[in-house]
Amino acid sequence: MSARILVVDDSPLSLRMMTMVLQKAGFETETAKTGTEALQKARESKPALVFLDAVLPDIDGFEVARTLKQDPSPVPSPYIVLLTGLEDVTRESLEASGIDEVMRKPFQPERVVDIVKRVLAS
Repeated sequence: MSARILVVDDSPLSLRMMTMVLQKAGFETETAKTGTEALQKARESKPALVFLDAVLPDIDGFEVARTLKQDPSPVPSPYIVLLTGLEDVTRESLEASGIDEVMRKPFQPERVVDIVKRVLAS
């Protein structure tokens, strides 16, 4: 399983913890700290999966997801997991953004690995 995974979070601690969990499980990761950086890296590396923080300093995670899902490139759009501590995330906002799944913060390492294995196996 050598598919690339993009982790987007403006919290250095969250970013470090998530990448450690993924790399320990044998997955190749790339990171971004802003929505702008996430879009640039996603266009360059075409990740299979993106763990995306909902609240970023420039473009929020919902807009980043919407942009990634609407990309007309021939490569399939990535599976997007929204990372959030927000309580008021609605099904409508998730569907409108093209977000595939939500994972609450703080995250459980086992769940992160389970999600990746499930997504990459499909």
